[in-house]
Amino acid sequence: MHFRLRDGVSFCWVDDRPIFLDLRTDRYFELTLHQAVLFRNAVLQGLEACDDARELQRTGLLVPTSDVAHPLAPATCAAARMSVMEMDDTNIELKLSEILEVAALVLSTQRCLRNRRLGELLDDLAGSAVIVRRQAFSSSPGHESPEIIKTSREFLRARLYAPVDTSCLLDTLALCRFLTRRDLPWTMVFGVTRYPFSAHCWAQAGELALNDTVGNVSAHTPIHVVR
Repeated sequence: MHFRLRDGVSFCWVDDRPIFLDLRTDRYFELTLHQAVLFRNAVLQGLEACDDARELQRTGLLVPTSDVAHPLAPATCAAARMSVMEMDDTNIELKLSEILEVAALVLSTQRCLRNRRLGELLDDLAGSAVIVRRQAFSSSPGHESPEIIKTSREFLRARLYAPVDTSCLLDTLALCRFLTRRDLPWTMVFGVTRYPFSAHCWAQAGELALNDTVGNVSAHTPIHVVR
């Protein structure tokens, strides 16, 4: 018998300690020091039926599985090396229709976040046919399509006119929806820091950060990636 993380849970290592994101309950959490040691031991042993894994199973973190094809691994994505936000956008000319579309997207995304679990929203977004068809393409390091740059710039400029306070989660979801409407690929990254703890999210296309700076995203360790 082998074990895996229960559905909706992902993790990363920060300062040699595991941090978890549970999309089922919309929360981040850490294990006790003793449980963190058990988790590391269980990972090193391939989450086979060892005593450490069985003890973690009793906490509800791990569940038994017969699938050994995909070993447990922390979230990963290409490191951002460039940023749309740090490019010159003085030549961007917005249309009124784009401003209205972005405002509508932000407002509808805000309503969804109030009424639905985050995991459900991410499943719907990642499950669209456009994203599935381009999963491998969008995750390729170094992908810097001029069309993605142009479209992201338009979104960022139009976002300034939306009558809603900025929020990394709200704005990243809205941007990904904006790109999806135009048949363009994206990767949505959730990241954390530990001292002090903070959670953040942003959109990327390969090594290009779409709605944040390179310095800010580099300060966070990816904990969950949506493609």
